[in-house]
Amino acid sequence: MTHMVVCSGPVIYIVLILLATTNNINGSSEGDNTSISNVTTDAPTSEKIPLVFMGLMSWKVQQGWNGGGVVPAIEMALSDVNSRTDILAGYELKVVWGDDQCIPGKSVRLLFEQITNKPVKIMILGAGCSTTAQAFAGTAPYFNLIQVGASESSPKLSNIVDYPSFIRLTGPDTIYNEVRIAIINYYGWKRVATIYHNMDFFAVLNADLVDKLGQNNITIITADTFMDEASNQVRNMINKDARIIIVDAYEPQGKQVLCEAHKQGLYGGQYVWFLIGWYNVEQWRNETDTGTDCTYNELYDVIEGSFIPDKIRFDESGKPGVSGMTFKEFEERYKAWPSYEMYGPNIAFASGYDTAWAAALTLNKTSQILAAQNFLPNSSYYQKSLENFTYGDTEMADTFYRIMKNLKFRGVSGEVRFDDVGDRRLSHSVSQIRDGRLVRVGTWHSDRELSLQFHPDNPVIWSDGGVPVDGLTYMVRLHYVPVTEYAIFCGIAITCMILAVGFLYFNVAHMTHPYIKMSSPRLNNLIIFGCILAYFSIVLFGLDTRAVSIDRYHIICSVQVWCLSFAFTCAFGSMFAKTWRVHFLWTRGRKGQRIEIRDSHLFVMVAVFLCIDAVILALWQIFDPLNAVTTDTDEVETMNVVTQYRLLYCDSNYRFYWMGAIYVAKGLQLVFGCFLSYETRNVSIQGLNDSRYIGLSVYNVVVLCIMGVTVSFALQNRPDIAYGCVAFCIVLCTTVTLCFLFIPKIRQVIKDPDGHLSKIAMRSASNAIESNHARTRVGDLAAETESASVKSMYQDSVYRGDVAKELNQLRSCLREKNKEINMLKSLFNILDDRSDSLYPKVLTIGDYTVNILGKKMNKEKEGGNSINGDERSDISDKEHISTTPKSNKASSGEINLSFVSDSGIYIGQTDDDGEQSQSTIL
Repeated sequence: MTHMVVCSGPVIYIVLILLATTNNINGSSEGDNTSISNVTTDAPTSEKIPLVFMGLMSWKVQQGWNGGGVVPAIEMALSDVNSRTDILAGYELKVVWGDDQCIPGKSVRLLFEQITNKPVKIMILGAGCSTTAQAFAGTAPYFNLIQVGASESSPKLSNIVDYPSFIRLTGPDTIYNEVRIAIINYYGWKRVATIYHNMDFFAVLNADLVDKLGQNNITIITADTFMDEASNQVRNMINKDARIIIVDAYEPQGKQVLCEAHKQGLYGGQYVWFLIGWYNVEQWRNETDTGTDCTYNELYDVIEGSFIPDKIRFDESGKPGVSGMTFKEFEERYKAWPSYEMYGPNIAFASGYDTAWAAALTLNKTSQILAAQNFLPNSSYYQKSLENFTYGDTEMADTFYRIMKNLKFRGVSGEVRFDDVGDRRLSHSVSQIRDGRLVRVGTWHSDRELSLQFHPDNPVIWSDGGVPVDGLTYMVRLHYVPVTEYAIFCGIAITCMILAVGFLYFNVAHMTHPYIKMSSPRLNNLIIFGCILAYFSIVLFGLDTRAVSIDRYHIICSVQVWCLSFAFTCAFGSMFAKTWRVHFLWTRGRKGQRIEIRDSHLFVMVAVFLCIDAVILALWQIFDPLNAVTTDTDEVETMNVVTQYRLLYCDSNYRFYWMGAIYVAKGLQLVFGCFLSYETRNVSIQGLNDSRYIGLSVYNVVVLCIMGVTVSFALQNRPDIAYGCVAFCIVLCTTVTLCFLFIPKIRQVIKDPDGHLSKIAMRSASNAIESNHARTRVGDLAAETESASVKSMYQDSVYRGDVAKELNQLRSCLREKNKEINMLKSLFNILDDRSDSLYPKVLTIGDYTVNILGKKMNKEKEGGNSINGDERSDISDKEHISTTPKSNKASSGEINLSFVSDSGIYIGQTDDDGEQSQSTIL
């Protein structure tokens, strides 16, 4: 026999008798009521053999759990069994009660007294408190007594080694921990605080809770214990910002904790308390004294909205059990039982009733086994019966234990079955406290995979409108650019790229148009390419670890810098080169030199700028590469969540020095661009059609670049705002530049699709530049030289007959200067004569001497063919006219004026020595 210990020898019995007669045993004191209360059932049948149970319960309790209400239920059960003829026929069940007052020492003394007194007790029913049950269950095996408990819930009693003969119809309180953790996991709470009364029972319960919380990755921010008062422990929970609090204590001590929590303000909608199911919360308002310094309303304020998981202690199916009664029928009988008024109610009364039935069914099954083997000489049960049980009968005690562990029946408390250690696995109700009432909101099932189920028809209600959090949650979050903001700017960038591609198509399609051709269309293509790169950089600057892993983000860092740097150089370096050419042609022409500035020269200039960028960036990439770096910025508290924003950015050891080098290079381009734009601010010649727009674009770039750089540095801790400002600056300056450069060209092409007006504009530009150079070289004769240019433009327009607007402008100029008007009229009359004999000629007009050098005829004229009127414009394009002042006061030599030919603009001059020189301007 493995479960029982045979107690033999006179020494043991002598010791027990001495202990039983001692007045002070482990807490018993002189004057205590230690007499045994004998209570028997009302089934007076002298023909039946009595089987007596030892009944231990606590009903005169000063501290601890009052289990007196179980006594009427057990008495009722024994009475019902005695009235049955199909169970234990011929036997009468009786019980002898003793009140241990929830004192372990007194319970041991009662055990010894009952053992020494007849009759022999066949089993033990009770003992009410877990502490006394532990003392009882540790001693009972020495007397081969099976102890069947109704309400003892200490986790220690599950230790089958220390308590091999203990079986209970309630589960250990450690199951409360499983229910609590199921609720905590359901709501996602990860921080809890525990506080328990300093008793072995609660210490074991709390140790199990701590272990299970750790297994579920739930942090215990504080685990405090207390004796009489808990002010320091409550203050510690406040300091630790505890919001989810688990209390393990008997009801009087639990009230002390709740009262202290009210005093220190540890209550409200943001706190959730977990209490044990023993607490008779609904009865608090009916009691005259709370046992604390607080009123019941104050206690209710603390636990409002909190949870009380409790064992389901009665059958909810409505089906009759082994007794033939449903729970409701049993409850009515229980409240009408004679001793009910004496002991009062108890939450374990249904389990108490089923406890007696479990003992009776065990004895009934044993009697059947004994009856079947009583006449077998070789059987261990030979000539044995229930009434022959003694404290030394290990075999019969072991049979009791084995049969009871295998029992399965429906009682008034529900399905009864036991696990391997003799514990009953009970389902649990989950109740929420609302206005001092327990409202059932869910059920925890011990035998289901999805153990916790909340009732949808009666949901949990939170006073603050939302689920409380488990404290100030500290979160670390990368400060990303909002997806909406990023999507908007990406959409704008892509739209602008499409616009740039449209301008590129226009530029290529009309590359041969005179107006487009004179604006260097290949450089325009490079400007468009740079603008597209600038738009693409907007997409790159918004990327973060949501799209690229942090291990590869350094690649994005490098691409961002290279892309934007090259975009700036391609776009605005090209505009700088074009502005420089306009400035040079307008202000830097040299006398007597042949100067030619082609697009290839400007491409070389842009290539130099790109090389400077490439050298700086390559050195940066090689010696001090950029890496992805994170740094903590602001803490933001919202809805009990403290968010620590972490900024992701690109950095290197000497980043500011490398960026300074790039800013200096770009800044010099902008500064010189501004200077050149200022110098050419008065250039409004239609032939040089985009010089002014280039200047406006440079101004625009300077302002927005300064603003963008300033914002990016000032708001580097707010990437959402910084990204928006930088992206806005890039989009604005790039788009404005494209529109400045190409919308006037589009309008001109629409206005002059064949390019006739554009050719005349080209001649106008050439003559304007010619006049500017003439003013530089002849000083006071500049106005006269410009008049000659205007005359030539007028003559060409008259012969072609397609520039009425130009004629009006020339007439306005002629009205302003009467002297030039007279000269132009005389020249017109002479040039209208086609006779070759007129050339060369020397005329005196006003103060000037005009030399008409002659005409270069085409092959048809040289062959003797006559020249008709349609050929006049071609002939006029080859005329050479010179003017010389009569008096050489202002300048010496002659000025020879020529017009624009297909190969360029030519300005001829006759030196004092009579030699002819030319200077090629375009």
